[in-house]
Amino acid sequence: MSDAIEPIEFEWDLTATPEYIENFVPTAHVIFDSRRLDPYLLTDIEHILYGDLNNDAYLPPLQNLESFIRQWNRFVITDHNDGTWSASTPEEGVIVMLDDHTFQITVDTATMLDANKYRIWSSEKNEDDIWGGP
Repeated sequence: MSDAIEPIEFEWDLTATPEYIENFVPTAHVIFDSRRLDPYLLTDIEHILYGDLNNDAYLPPLQNLESFIRQWNRFVITDHNDGTWSASTPEEGVIVMLDDHTFQITVDTATMLDANKYRIWSSEKNEDDIWGGP
């Protein structure tokens, strides 16, 4: 222990094989611009790459990560615990107002059971693309 601090420098040699994704030049380098990504998508990507309470850190094949990102959407159902709920999404056309009091949800996470009863839930992420492997 001393007053002089000399940090240890770490160094790694990395090699990568560029992966092909349709309509893109093969690459092994990807940048996520957090200023342009939905913050919830960024959180999901970080949980994949850095791990979380349920999963270890994992670097999926680039094609699988690309598919996960392209198919990802945020559709959230909030139960207000008073017999009411609300639905929200930043995606255009998912919740369509038919008139002032009637709306239609156009994703497969809403199922009409009868004239007055529905089963509805928040979107499932397409995690098979990530954890299912190539």
